[in-house]
Amino acid sequence: MTAALFYAWILTLPAGSCPEPDPPGPVAQAAPQGESADPGTEGAPVRVEWRDGLRIVGPDDGFEIRLGGRIQQDWGFFHGDGGFPSGPAGEDLLADGTQVRRARLSMGGTLHHTTHFAVEYEFASPERADGADAVGLRDAWVERSDLPGTPRVGHFFEPFGLEAQTDARALTFHERSLPAMAFAPGRNAGLALRRRFADGAGSVAAGVFRETDDTGFDTGSGESAATGRVTFAPRHAPGSVLHLGLAYSLRNTADGGERYAARPEANLLMPFADTGLFRATRSQLLGGEAAWVEGPWSLQGEAMLARVDREDGRDPLLGGASVQASWLLSGESRPYADGVFGRVQPRAPLRGGPAEEGVHPGRGAFELAARYSFLDLDNDGAMGGELTSTSLGLNWYLDPSTRVQLGYVGLTIDGRSPVEPGNQVDMLLLRFELDF
Repeated sequence: MTAALFYAWILTLPAGSCPEPDPPGPVAQAAPQGESADPGTEGAPVRVEWRDGLRIVGPDDGFEIRLGGRIQQDWGFFHGDGGFPSGPAGEDLLADGTQVRRARLSMGGTLHHTTHFAVEYEFASPERADGADAVGLRDAWVERSDLPGTPRVGHFFEPFGLEAQTDARALTFHERSLPAMAFAPGRNAGLALRRRFADGAGSVAAGVFRETDDTGFDTGSGESAATGRVTFAPRHAPGSVLHLGLAYSLRNTADGGERYAARPEANLLMPFADTGLFRATRSQLLGGEAAWVEGPWSLQGEAMLARVDREDGRDPLLGGASVQASWLLSGESRPYADGVFGRVQPRAPLRGGPAEEGVHPGRGAFELAARYSFLDLDNDGAMGGELTSTSLGLNWYLDPSTRVQLGYVGLTIDGRSPVEPGNQVDMLLLRFELDF
């Protein structure tokens, strides 16, 4: 009932507030590459251009195909105190290593002005907590911006949390914070509505979902959810942002129950906090978020709670929080739109080759960042452990497509963690990233 009222409220917001995803803007004319298939514009040129990826634009800008991709190569070096245990098979749980964290190709665009779509495929297979193969589809959705609520259907992120809604290419640190990893729902199959309000200062999104694997597949009774997020930015000028947000998710469990787990903010390591699967009938997630940006300075924080209704009458309340700060030494500011942050664009990119109009070659952009994160998965029958992390980061944005990240994470393990409590872990992380 609550979800139905929420969706009805979205539909009653003022018409014309439906956002169009990444609408094509003014572009320079390029040499004709082909002919339009639209009889009404037959003979008009199709433009092929490079603008944050390869774009094929129709003669009236109502048709556009965007091709993109990303590569993230990670290295990790880990050290624990003398009492750090081995894994179930005697393996070293803190073995140094490397992996291709993400290797993706994507295609999205606009058809007939109002039909928008996105498809993304993952080629890398970083180890998952459940041991499943991670290769396969990620995003696969279609939406219509000319219908009330801009309905979107397919496989995509549920609208919950600031970090979870932020693209991995725009994250300040290597991985999302501990509570975001443990509680924020990922991509699932569903139908969602979204609107802007207050002249673009606010946004609301809500949907119904069925939990799937990373590729959008699921059979059986499955877990269903109703999830929504509301954001409001009383100040949202370029370089000056005050953001507030609230999210809620009601989830009916099936096929065994619930599980909450989080890696120690390094994907090369196993989850150090993990409740395991426990019987439950329903769960509720609540998230609060806030962010402030003023010029090169940024501060953001999130808190999340999970209330689980168990079959044995014990209803654990689990939670976590994180806060982070960053400073762009070269003077840039984090871009913001529609309740999420985008990737930093260096003012003076490190660029060789012939000079480009409006581009002033330099050393790129440098960013210093710090984060504190806490997660508690121990409460009233849930035995997942407690993690506390302190992170420091240095990011170098060489140009709009290339970034190098160097990070340190200090982790403390307590409570009834699957890893022996009382241990300290030091992590040095390095990432090379290309995206377009």
